Amino acid sequence: MNLSGMSIVKIKAAFEADNIPCPTGKKHWSKQTLEFVLTNNKYYGTSIIFKTYTPQ
Repeated sequence: MNLSGMSIVKIKAAFEADNIPCPTGKKHWSKQTLEFVLTNNKYYGTSIIFKTYTPQ
């Protein structure tokens, strides 16, 4: 939704219209919660576990 250009307010309205609860289980999403979910890699699926760097 966000990648397609949908605003936070429109995403919030869509989630609430579809009765999708926020991570805390509440019915209503806050703008701050949506911003956190959209910017936190643990939520959007790019988490890297046990990553190490090798100096060159």
